Amino acid sequence: MKKKNIPQLTGLRFLAAFAIIMNHLVPFSLGFGPDTKIGAFSTNDGFLGMTLFFVLSGFIIHYNYYEKIMGGIKQKYKFFVARFSRLYPLFILFVFWDVSNLMFHALKNNDPETVNRIFSTIPIFILGIQSWFYALIGNRSIVYSYDFSTVTWSISTEFFFYLFYPIIAKIIGKLLHWKRIIFISILLIIVNSIAFYYIYNGYLDNFAVSIFGSMAGKMNNNAFRFSNWLGFLSPYIRIFEFLVGCLIAQLWSILHDRPASVIELIIGPALLAISLIYIIISWLPFSMQPDIYKLVFNFLQYRLAVPIIIFGLVRYKTFFSNILSGKIIVAFGDASYSIYILQLVIIRQLAYGGSRDNILAIFNHGIGQIVLIIFLAILSFRYIETPARRWLKKILLF
Repeated sequence: MKKKNIPQLTGLRFLAAFAIIMNHLVPFSLGFGPDTKIGAFSTNDGFLGMTLFFVLSGFIIHYNYYEKIMGGIKQKYKFFVARFSRLYPLFILFVFWDVSNLMFHALKNNDPETVNRIFSTIPIFILGIQSWFYALIGNRSIVYSYDFSTVTWSISTEFFFYLFYPIIAKIIGKLLHWKRIIFISILLIIVNSIAFYYIYNGYLDNFAVSIFGSMAGKMNNNAFRFSNWLGFLSPYIRIFEFLVGCLIAQLWSILHDRPASVIELIIGPALLAISLIYIIISWLPFSMQPDIYKLVFNFLQYRLAVPIIIFGLVRYKTFFSNILSGKIIVAFGDASYSIYILQLVIIRQLAYGGSRDNILAIFNHGIGQIVLIIFLAILSFRYIETPARRWLKKILLF
């Protein structure tokens, strides 16, 4: 039986995509770095957007597919077909467009290094495993092999989660007590935070340099660092967020038919409000944030706030959940995958080139880019994503 749609989570997917837009738009197009007040506003949006995406992914996958995937080999095959058909068509179309464009300019400019990098990495991208391992091809890490397909690292990471979801579902499905689920979720969040803190702050840089060379260390481009790959891009740390999303879905599945107690109706919405305030504070300039907040955020980032918000949105009727359930924001949420894929191209190709002193012109340019991204993404969702998904499912499910 098909599960009931949860519109507020679809709306939340748009906010996740919007956070990624802002994280790229402000520095890459509008030219405001993290040392500026405007730039500081968007510095953490990349962390917020990706944590939202992966926790939401875990929740939605477990909510929609747990019962189906327990049905045997045939149901597992249908699960893989459904997820493959959902993500792969736009993914591979975008990669081939990016590769073709890059190859054209490489041949035109007689750039053998780029041509070699393309031929060395295209099989990896076709398989969708570019985020699964770290290697340097020429002067770039695999994920950053092309111009715009860098954003597909998260799709590769999602593929990894799908591969192991049948095992994850079998384990999490056995958890039937809400206290145990909450305890395990908190434990995973703590382990995730400790691992990320030590990895992303360079504690493995010396090891990486000894294996991969100086390009893997912190003295070079941060994007190509081994620590950036393992802590931010790879599925091996991100899977904690996916697991927490699955656990939150399991928690809701055993509670949603039970009426909330008076105590829960006090504590639940309060935690939701506190989590929203926590995120809002992260957008303030660093100098305006309380010292205790800086310590907490440096360790947890959004790993605790996001699961609380997702559970609060599906468990309680609030003003925030009503806003996210609106038809327009849900329509934008439906197109969130296309928004995510297309945003970097539009932001970089149409970057603002006018005076840095004309704030109004900069603002208008940014609004124009956001509108264009959403407009093209809706067209992509309607005329590329949806038909391709149906066509591929029809073929694969014969």
